[in-house]
Amino acid sequence: MKRITAVTVGLLVVCLGLAYCWAQSEGDTPDKATKKEEPKAEYIGAASCKMCHNTTKMGKQYKVWSEGPHAKAFAALASEEALALAKKAGVKGSPQEAAQCLKCHSTAAGLTKAEIPKKMKLENGVECETCHGPGSLHKKMMAKKKGAEGTGLVATTEKTCVGCHNEESPTYKKFEYAKATAAIAHLKPAKAGAEKTGSEAKPKETSGKETTTEKGNGDTEEKSGSCSH
Repeated sequence: MKRITAVTVGLLVVCLGLAYCWAQSEGDTPDKATKKEEPKAEYIGAASCKMCHNTTKMGKQYKVWSEGPHAKAFAALASEEALALAKKAGVKGSPQEAAQCLKCHSTAAGLTKAEIPKKMKLENGVECETCHGPGSLHKKMMAKKKGAEGTGLVATTEKTCVGCHNEESPTYKKFEYAKATAAIAHLKPAKAGAEKTGSEAKPKETSGKETTTEKGNGDTEEKSGSCSH
């Protein structure tokens, strides 16, 4: 009788152990609760930013960038001055092929092949995402009108700039953040006005949604669509 009881107890313990293991594997215990993996922001290239960021409402930010020094950073490496400076710094061959030059003259140069989107090329220079962070989630969220927060973009600060504007550069001059950012300012008109007056300008009401179509000169004009910031 005692032997039967011992066997019964043993089987009960085994069954309880198996039940616990099964519950663990199914994630029924608090410490095994599964967490949903957050989507990772990816690079999309400045050309993908153009659709929304070249409207009058957005202050034609893409146009400002495309005509500024960052967009021309790669091309600048082909100048006679750049060639002379590179040679003096010990760079062998073309500065446009040298890693120590490209790291601050082209966004694509700092990415792996898997990270570089089709619209991003070395010759595009320093694109939007070098300073603002990868924009895939931002583009997706803005298209759904969910706002820009939490989309992988980063706040641009002086620390962002001095990553390249430092004494490693052969053309380095004392970096003045306020003056430098003013020279390439590309704020939305409402925000730019708010900085001057100290209060946010009241946005105008519109009768429909907004998007853009390209004109022959590469600029864009606003029409009904889905872009909103």
